[in-house]
Amino acid sequence: MKQVKAKWLAIKIELHWAYILWCRRRGNNLLDKGEPLNSKRMLKLAQKIDHHGIIVFRLQDLYESHYMTL
Repeated sequence: MKQVKAKWLAIKIELHWAYILWCRRRGNNLLDKGEPLNSKRMLKLAQKIDHHGIIVFRLQDLYESHYMTL
């Protein structure tokens, strides 16, 4: 059961990283098209990246502390 929980946690971490990378690509595309850094869309995108980044760091700490001993 512990291995299943560890795998599920690893999948959640990977999904959050995938979302962060997708948002970063979207932000780079907006910048290439001339979107200003302080626009509402860019600020909202940065907030999403920050939010998911915090979740990833928390999940990675949890994974390393509990499931690296399997």
